[in-house]
Amino acid sequence: MLGLVHPCKVYNMLAVNAPVIYVGPTPSHVTEILQRFPEYPQISVKHGEAFSLAAQIRQWAKSERGRGAAPEILPAYSKAALIPKMLAVIER
Repeated sequence: MLGLVHPCKVYNMLAVNAPVIYVGPTPSHVTEILQRFPEYPQISVKHGEAFSLAAQIRQWAKSERGRGAAPEILPAYSKAALIPKMLAVIER
């Protein structure tokens, strides 16, 4: 399954400063991105871990963790930052 999850939605979430809930295989491209930013509001569980997900969402609701992200993360995932990197890969 590694590589089959398209990360575009994660980039969009990072760009708009939205919390991320990821349900899927580990490792994946999504979990690799999220591991770089442990302070970013995120929940990551594997398929079948519904009780863990529910518990984490309840905990999130009681805390400030799910409200807003670290602003320094956002520029790294903007169009201005990602398009030149993508073009460089394509041109190689």
